[in-house]
Amino acid sequence: MSENSENRRSPVSRRGSLGGAAAVAAATAIPALAQVAGAGPAAAAGRPNILLIVTDDQPKHTEWALPKTVGWLADQGVRCTNGHVTTPLCSPSRSSVFSGRHAHNHGVRNNKALYALDQSTTVQQYLKQAGYRTGLVGKYLNS
Repeated sequence: MSENSENRRSPVSRRGSLGGAAAVAAATAIPALAQVAGAGPAAAAGRPNILLIVTDDQPKHTEWALPKTVGWLADQGVRCTNGHVTTPLCSPSRSSVFSGRHAHNHGVRNNKALYALDQSTTVQQYLKQAGYRTGLVGKYLNS
């Protein structure tokens, strides 16, 4: 084999690189939350409040409808401006956000397979174990 053929790498698509980045972020965040769960309620005073807003079918150009609200929330925390999903369906996408895993790993591959999501391995469960009060407004998953 020539030196050039040994160093060749197969091209990575944009989807593949974004999926890989999301998987790395999720793999980092979920175990960290699990570790925090061991701290218990006594450590709650020094922890931040967490508010996660997930909207369906909302293209970026619709933010004009609530600039003060978006500004107020972003000024108080973090604003993610480059969101991408691997499975653009409601239940699989939400299950990926809640579990930190792709649909082929959490099992919710369509809007009717919501019972496939292991509820003991979600961000909500890890936060609850860490002493957070959790709540949900709106729909959780379809069906």
